Amino acid sequence: MKINQITILLLILFFQSACQSTTEFPGISSPPTATYQTGRIVWRDLVTPDAEAARKFYQNLFGWTYTEVPNGKSTYTVIHHNNIPIGGIFQMPDNMANNATGEWVVSISVPDVKATVNEIGMQGAQVVLKTIDVGGRGTSAVMRDAQGAVVGLVHSASGDPKVEEPVANNWLWTELWSNDTNASIDDYKKLLQYEVEKLSSDGKDYWLLSKGQYKCGAIIQNPVDGARSHWVSYVKVMDVKAIVETAKKSGGTILMEPTQEVRSGKVAVIIDPGGAPLAIQEWE
Repeated sequence: MKINQITILLLILFFQSACQSTTEFPGISSPPTATYQTGRIVWRDLVTPDAEAARKFYQNLFGWTYTEVPNGKSTYTVIHHNNIPIGGIFQMPDNMANNATGEWVVSISVPDVKATVNEIGMQGAQVVLKTIDVGGRGTSAVMRDAQGAVVGLVHSASGDPKVEEPVANNWLWTELWSNDTNASIDDYKKLLQYEVEKLSSDGKDYWLLSKGQYKCGAIIQNPVDGARSHWVSYVKVMDVKAIVETAKKSGGTILMEPTQEVRSGKVAVIIDPGGAPLAIQEWE
């Protein structure tokens, strides 16, 4: 798929240029923790055809702030929430941005990226960026799973972020919206030895992914017809309806309005100006 290929190519270009650059990127954990929780999603990068529009959009929605890090011929935007780095944004080159849409790409913590890459037993999975060291960030790789979802693997140089209760306007949760949930469950159990618990959400199957005491994410049947499988991140908000209205006024569109039939009207899915989907949810 065109969007998938562009996303992967941009990730490869970013990590390759970062590896060749002497620039130090901010650590995934600030302050450093030197501790790790295998299987947790610890970082998110937005690949977008319009980084400037994305920065304005998310600042309007969540009050995020930014710093710029030179990266070869391009610039990498670091996202901050309460002065703590929580993700990044990088711009598609002009010759790739036409008719392309953005995507949030998650990175999962693993103890040994190279070993994980070498031992990927997921049938049909593809390693699209082999192990690479990024100054300040750590060791990373990128893969596309058997259902087409792009996902990063990382061993952070600064440790994984401290596990804390989610706060407003920061990351809350992540789900894999899969076109073949059974296959995805088998694949990620093999790759990261997730423990899988079948639950129910709004009368539909919901598979929780855990590692020991940590709840790491979930897998659901892809609710978007015609879309490939992809990881969808959630941001915690205090008023989902107010954020939806702000998104509309800020150049975004709404893929799913809050509705009582879905999680009691506490969740919505927005599309940013560059076409990247993101979920928002009120959470007690």
